[in-house]
Amino acid sequence: MKYRREYMDMNELGRLFGVSGRVVGSRLKELGLRDYRRNPTQQAENQRLVDYDFERHGTYTKLWHVERTVKILEDAGLALVSPAPTDLIDPPELTGPFSIKEADCDQWQLVGSNGEVAIFVTGEMNAQVVQRVMNIAHKAGMLNKIRTQIA
Repeated sequence: MKYRREYMDMNELGRLFGVSGRVVGSRLKELGLRDYRRNPTQQAENQRLVDYDFERHGTYTKLWHVERTVKILEDAGLALVSPAPTDLIDPPELTGPFSIKEADCDQWQLVGSNGEVAIFVTGEMNAQVVQRVMNIAHKAGMLNKIRTQIA
């Protein structure tokens, strides 16, 4: 997964997990990365998790290093949402050949050879049809041709 920015605020991090920024803040506090005043701890500073975005009025926003913070939160039990918000991450590339994997509630994921999920399909039969069409397009070299035409 490629994030669009190196640092994000807690609300943006929360969107990656489908929770509020407040929940992210609470988790960081439980992990010893925020203190009771909601400031980053020395441990967070030592791990280079935090940066500050200074605004022209003399205020600042605390920003958290996305890759390192996401890993810490995942290790603490939070799961990233799928599909992830594409304003925060680059959409996954369609890389074949493709397989399908059941998600939940009759939702199926089309998984590329790179392990990334790029397409969600409702119904197993529909997922099998989409998988077959995408694998034919991949084998014929059409995906790369279409990608270069669009870019």
